[in-house]
This record gives sequence, structure tokens and C-alpha cells, in this order.
Amino acid sequence: MESDASNKIKVILFATIKEIAGWDERFFTIKVNEIKVYEIWKLINCKLPKESIIVAINKEITDMDSFIQPGDELAFMPIFTGG
Repeated sequence: MESDASNKIKVILFATIKEIAGWDERFFTIKVNEIKVYEIWKLINCKLPKESIIVAINKEITDMDSFIQPGDELAFMPIFTGG
């Protein structure tokens, strides 16, 4: 069986999100040409509020309402605070 890489997105999790989910990198297959980042966030099923997350598509900071397309790389990381 041959997989169709053209319908896949790479999802990377960092820090607390990675610890909660139990994984750091996965590929998801999407069945449409574009999907909102928030829909992928719901699939991850992480209980952190979306307002406390930084999102990047292809290493560019964006937001949960942005669209992701097959072949993109999506990263979720918690908001970092310093002190």
C-alpha cells in the first residue's frame, strides 16, 4: 500500500504540550486542501487552553484561525515567560 504524502502535514509539539500528548512529532493526513490550525489542535486533544499556545506554520508565527495545507509543517508551543 502506497501512502500519499501530498495529503500529509507534519505536526511538532514542544515543551509541556509534548509532555501532555506523549509525543513530539507526527504526520496527520488531511482530506481537504486546507484546514484551520484549530481543527488540528482539537485532534491533539491537549487540555491546555488555545489562548496559551503559540502556533507556527512553516516556522512563521501565526494563530489558531490560520489555514494549513498539505505539505505544511505545524508547530505548537506554550507561551514562554521569562524572569
